[in-house]
Amino acid sequence: MRQHRCPACGAGFFPEGPAPARCSTCGALTDPAIWRAYRIVSMRWRFFASLWDHLLFFTAWWLVESCFRHVFALGWSLSARWVAVVQISAYLAYFATTTWGWGGSPAKRLLGFSVVRAEDAAPISWVAAVLREVLGRALCLFLAPIGYATVISKHSRLQTLADILARTVVVVKRRP
Repeated sequence: MRQHRCPACGAGFFPEGPAPARCSTCGALTDPAIWRAYRIVSMRWRFFASLWDHLLFFTAWWLVESCFRHVFALGWSLSARWVAVVQISAYLAYFATTTWGWGGSPAKRLLGFSVVRAEDAAPISWVAAVLREVLGRALCLFLAPIGYATVISKHSRLQTLADILARTVVVVKRRP
């Protein structure tokens, strides 16, 4: 009889056939039918999507900033500190709202990727999006290699520190 691991955490073996409803380790649904429809996205493709997302964001920021430059040319002044605070806030809000609203950033959606809950492949909540995109990105930024080194330790799930915090995975729908 063949056995398989929990699709969410990779722990524990379950016999094939009538699988238990939930994993005893993480509480995820262990129904293989849920996970047959999806494939975990490789870090190479996630990196490619990230490059496109950042290019898109910084191009949009440059356009907005150039429009406001004319307003500030009238004599208004803004310190570099406030510009940085506004830019970082806009950056984090952009990724949190697009991940929550669309199920992924614009580049991820163009490539057909979705950010889903690792437990049952359902869309993520607003709280999970904020955890993933704000707290997770900040930690990955400040702990640079360590934030992404979790991919090595949880290799079968290809989860970064941000994914582990929010209990999410990036998937693509399998082709029939």
